[in-house]
Amino acid sequence: MLRLTCKHLGETLVSQVLRSLTLDINQHTISKEIPKLKAMAMIGVDGNKVDANTTNLSLLGTRELTIRCLTPIFDPSYRCTWSYVDGKSIRNGPEPVVPPAAWKADEELKKYLGRAVGCMTGVSKVRWVRSNFHG
Repeated sequence: MLRLTCKHLGETLVSQVLRSLTLDINQHTISKEIPKLKAMAMIGVDGNKVDANTTNLSLLGTRELTIRCLTPIFDPSYRCTWSYVDGKSIRNGPEPVVPPAAWKADEELKKYLGRAVGCMTGVSKVRWVRSNFHG
């Protein structure tokens, strides 16, 4: 009976709770988002197979993917203004500081993103939400 209940609970989770997934990778979210991306990419690798006996409901049940940011080196709290002088954009302020962890996360993003998105076979809607952080 417990197995049947868990199956029904899993089906409900897939259809209601796990229906949408958001990727928002920037300097403030890399510690949470990069491990999530890596875990998604590892489906089908090293024995983590998705088959009739083993499923990753969060990926197979995902129908809507929202992308907010895919730039680990981006710091949403960095603010500056720009001027346009003699046909060139000039930053009015210091260059942003990019910590080593953000550069490492950028490499990991390049390594895992394609495979992670490729595992989301049920996605039927993708939204790319434009960032309003650019000062």
